[in-house]
Amino acid sequence: MSRAGKGIDNGSMENFFGTLKSEIYIGKEFANYKDLEMKIRSLYIIIITAGIKKN
Repeated sequence: MSRAGKGIDNGSMENFFGTLKSEIYIGKEFANYKDLEMKIRSLYIIIITAGIKKN
């Protein structure tokens, strides 16, 4: 964990959650929590498999 004002340690996670919110959550409605969870899991799988292919 970084100290206040030292955001460089958290940069990658901040980027991930910013993308998550803008791509999945902001401006959209879900019937229930399970639908939102499934959408988040699908994006996570896409990101992980894309990262594996780069290596």
